[in-house]
Amino acid sequence: MKRERKSSRRKKRKKGFCVSVTLVAFAVLAVVLLALSSTASAKSVRRNYTDDGEGGFLWYNETDSSSTAEHASPIPKFYEGEKIYFLNNASNKSENVSVSGPWNDDEPVKDEGEEVKAGEFWDSEGRSTNKYYYVKDSSGDGGGWLKLEKQSLKVEIVGKEDNKKTKVVEGNEFNLRLKKNEKEGGVLKMTIENKENKNRIEDEKGTEIYEVLVRYSWKDFLPYDDKTNRIVVSADKTKVIKGVQINEDKRLVFNTSHLKMEGGEEYTIRLEDYATEVEATADIKVVEKEVEIECDEEVIQGDDIEITIKSSFCDETANITIKCAGEFWKNGTGNKTVQLDEDGQATAYFSTDDAELGRQEVTVVVSGMERVKYVMVREGEASLEDVPAEATVGDIVTLKGSSNFGEYAIFVIEDVFKKEEKIAGDKFEWVWDTTGETDGYNNIEIFILDERAPFSVGDYVSEDWKKSEEGKKGGVDASAGIYLLPPELTMSVPEIVSDDDEVEVNGTATGTDHVYLIVIDYKGELIFPAGGIEKATPVIDDKWNENIGELDSARYCVISVHKGKDGTTKAIEGGKWVVAEESLKGKSLKQKIAILEGEDVLGEAGSDDLYEKAYFTVSAPRVSLEVPGTVQIGDPISVTAETNIKDGERAFVFLSQNSSLVDKTTATVAGRKVEASLNTSGLGLQPGKYEVKVDVSGRASDEKVVTLVEKEENEPTQPPVSNETEPPGSNETEPPEPPGMNEPKPQGENELEIEGGFGEAELGEEGANGTNEGFEEEEAGEGAEGKPKMRIPLNSWDLLVSVCLAFSISTALKKRRRRRC
Repeated sequence: MKRERKSSRRKKRKKGFCVSVTLVAFAVLAVVLLALSSTASAKSVRRNYTDDGEGGFLWYNETDSSSTAEHASPIPKFYEGEKIYFLNNASNKSENVSVSGPWNDDEPVKDEGEEVKAGEFWDSEGRSTNKYYYVKDSSGDGGGWLKLEKQSLKVEIVGKEDNKKTKVVEGNEFNLRLKKNEKEGGVLKMTIENKENKNRIEDEKGTEIYEVLVRYSWKDFLPYDDKTNRIVVSADKTKVIKGVQINEDKRLVFNTSHLKMEGGEEYTIRLEDYATEVEATADIKVVEKEVEIECDEEVIQGDDIEITIKSSFCDETANITIKCAGEFWKNGTGNKTVQLDEDGQATAYFSTDDAELGRQEVTVVVSGMERVKYVMVREGEASLEDVPAEATVGDIVTLKGSSNFGEYAIFVIEDVFKKEEKIAGDKFEWVWDTTGETDGYNNIEIFILDERAPFSVGDYVSEDWKKSEEGKKGGVDASAGIYLLPPELTMSVPEIVSDDDEVEVNGTATGTDHVYLIVIDYKGELIFPAGGIEKATPVIDDKWNENIGELDSARYCVISVHKGKDGTTKAIEGGKWVVAEESLKGKSLKQKIAILEGEDVLGEAGSDDLYEKAYFTVSAPRVSLEVPGTVQIGDPISVTAETNIKDGERAFVFLSQNSSLVDKTTATVAGRKVEASLNTSGLGLQPGKYEVKVDVSGRASDEKVVTLVEKEENEPTQPPVSNETEPPGSNETEPPEPPGMNEPKPQGENELEIEGGFGEAELGEEGANGTNEGFEEEEAGEGAEGKPKMRIPLNSWDLLVSVCLAFSISTALKKRRRRRC
């Protein structure tokens, strides 16, 4: 029994101990919960902003706590630089407190902090921002949290509808707003200074605008006190600033007419928070009053008068009126009001469709400033320029002109719509391909339209439409004529070509850019172009040339084709000559030419194709020389040789006798000919046979024999001696002129020279007796005394006798005259 009692007692003791432990645990938990409950209730209540703008008061609760900031709400915000005063929310009194921090929101308080005595402020300048600080009073019965942040401040100068503004006309107003600010309240210090020289400006009363105090709440400006209401006052709170006010939109309004802000200068408005010293600035340029208008001096009737306004008046309105001969335009079409943009500019358009021709007066009024311009409304003009009098069908003809009105130039040729071109810079141009056009006279008409033409290419244009008012002026605006000639084709090819030269075929063609050649040999084989594939030979400046290349010795036929006015030919189909078809293989030259010239191809009725045909032979190089059979010594030997060697090759011509070279010369092949001349004069040549040889570049040569003979002498004939006597009464008788004296002398004949004229020859004694020993024989030229020499052939004794006889007769006549006298 005792053991059972002891056991029962032990069980009761154990049970009582467990109950006690449980109660203690609940007690501890209650204390913890009570502590937590007290922490949750510990918080800052509110803050305010002092009238001086330096800071504000923080009210905190009575309950003390060491909790983290994340459990406290709300937490008033202060801004770095503010002076903060602390009040117990229960007693509304200032007590000694300690401020600890900075802390993160989840970081518990770890130290006592900085002591702040009752009635004094805690200076937040230089403190860490975006952090939390804990305030605890000295009694330990109260405390709370505050958050310290960095203030952000931005200002902006605006116009109407809050558009950003960078300039203002002198004498006008502009607004300034707080664009960004997180601080609920405070005071700003405002200063206006010249941006360039930093001089502060004054109002019209001479009050300097320097650190003027302006209250604000969030983004609104507020009157500094109730007495001044909307007026901003200076820092001493007594002087009123003239020219700066707060409007109903809580913006600062600056009136430059009451501020010494001069036109042409730029100014900076500086705003600084009184507590945080955070600063924001805005620049404004004051411009002089200015209005300019721009418009063309001349406008074509139907085009718009474009008026551009450039002014210093931003966001203002401008009134525009147009008069003609002192009268406003009908139906108010000449009146408009436009809004100027932030740059003070605007553009207006006035239609002249119904305007009278003549001078128009344009008046623009902006903010009381008036400007006038004059515009001449003229009738439109259009013209075609430099249209050629004639061209060939197939040519490219450039039609260009000018028009000072309209948008599109419409080209109509022979009543058919051809093209529409945009007018740019008063110019228009169309490149007309005349391929397929009808030869003869073609009438070109130009119509100027504001809209696109109501036709498709090739449409007929009626006379009714031409005379209608669809055009700008109605009717034809410009015209010209051109005569289109039918196309032409020529071809040239040498009859014989050397087999080691390239065959060149050339010719002329009008009305086309290309011609087409085909070469067939004597067996009917197609030689050119390769495979019979169409090959276009270009025509440049109406000339064409095709190099066929070197060909084997044989007979060939070449045909050139001009596709005519329509630019097509049945001689070539699908890019290949018809005679190159596989089915025609084995046909002879004659047969293939017959096919090309047949009535189904080039000879087709109505075909406008042009073609030329020629035959030529390719053979070994050769040259054929031609020289005269006989040549007098002293005369040149004319040498002519025909060759099949191409033009431009050098040819060498030789004159020799018995393998001895006498003379040589060179020439150039031109027109498949060699022409040269060999000299026989002054070489001391003797009569006989000589060899003439021509050699063309060492490729071909030929020789001929020529006979040189003595120069033939022409014998002078003796003139008849006159037996007529001098008629009575004659005063003077002229001696007859010796025959043959004015005739050219035969080459190589020995001559006697007589100085002076007849009757003045110096004859020696023996000469007087009829001999020739008294004559002095000299070379051609003048005598010793500078007198001209007359030459008499030594074998002309009859002539000498006649001279002497004439001299005797002359002497007798003179003596007779003396006796009569």
